[in-house]
Amino acid sequence: MKIAQVMIFVSDIKASLDFYKNKLGLNVKADLSDNMNMLIMESDDFIFTIHGGHENNSMDDKSRIALCFGVNDLEESISKLKEKGIDFISEITESPVHKYIMFSDLDGSLLEIGQYD
Repeated sequence: MKIAQVMIFVSDIKASLDFYKNKLGLNVKADLSDNMNMLIMESDDFIFTIHGGHENNSMDDKSRIALCFGVNDLEESISKLKEKGIDFISEITESPVHKYIMFSDLDGSLLEIGQYD
């Protein structure tokens, strides 16, 4: 069994397009926001979808999944994201395999950037 797709459900597809494209710098593989209320996003060779029109869920629902982005230099990436207005919800944390920091998107979905050793 393998992961076939990751989906993020958001309330405002246009605001999420701006967030993921302009603040996080991800590529838009397909912008279907006008006819299907959906975006297909790409980060290197990983593709995920964003589906609009969903009201904010409870915090319990938001904390059940996190989308994690690997970076080469964690501190530099934090600095660049702070310049774009990203607020972090954790401190840098170290695990046996990587160090990371958490933040959230416009709907409260958990996101992480991590530097893997």
